Amino acid sequence: MKAYASQQTVIAGFACALVGILATPPAFADAVSDAKTAVAKYAGPQTTWEGPTKGPKPEAGKKIVFLSGDEQNDISHLYGVYIKEAGEKLGWNVTVIDGKGSPTSWLAGMNQAIALKPDGIALFADAASLQDPIKAGVAQGIKFVGLHAAGLPGPQPDLNLFVNIQEDPREIGKAEADWAIADSDGKAHVVVLSHNEYAIAKVKSTATKDEIEKCPGCKVLDYVNSPASEAAQRQPQLTTSWV
Repeated sequence: MKAYASQQTVIAGFACALVGILATPPAFADAVSDAKTAVAKYAGPQTTWEGPTKGPKPEAGKKIVFLSGDEQNDISHLYGVYIKEAGEKLGWNVTVIDGKGSPTSWLAGMNQAIALKPDGIALFADAASLQDPIKAGVAQGIKFVGLHAAGLPGPQPDLNLFVNIQEDPREIGKAEADWAIADSDGKAHVVVLSHNEYAIAKVKSTATKDEIEKCPGCKVLDYVNSPASEAAQRQPQLTTSWV
């Protein structure tokens, strides 16, 4: 499993050792052992393809818009790059719109995307905050596909998404916590930093926090929701406060 922690959840302060290390209490020996087993699995070689092996034959000549959550976000940017590459192979016209990292900009970007009257819109932005324009687009016959656009993967009829493509953030959040628990031998003091304007980030960071709290010898020092678009302004002060 790949833990995509770079944009949705950041864990700081891994494995801060306790002053005067005591013997590991039996109470959380199993939690540490389980975490170490999980980390060994996550970090091991991945040799089996578990994704789809076939799909429907694509129709040529489609017009697609990708609403990038933020072109400064490497993952969101690369989604656009790869969608354009796939579009070239399929004979599709692909337009990328920069959502610039905030719900207000996503809304402007989505309205711009719908105005282009495409066949489909892919979005790396939280779909729940864009329901009014998405519903308007659906009424025009536009199909919507999410990329990290909801809390969980798969079809999202309540959000008017044909499907939302991502790994299960609950498993990713657990994997992040397991690493901290295993690396600290059950003594991790952890800060969980999230940006909950994305539902996926909230689900992921909550899973991280919950897993750390299951380890009696560990401690969540802080749980912070800080918008990604404000990271440059807020992160230095937050980091200083944690140190």
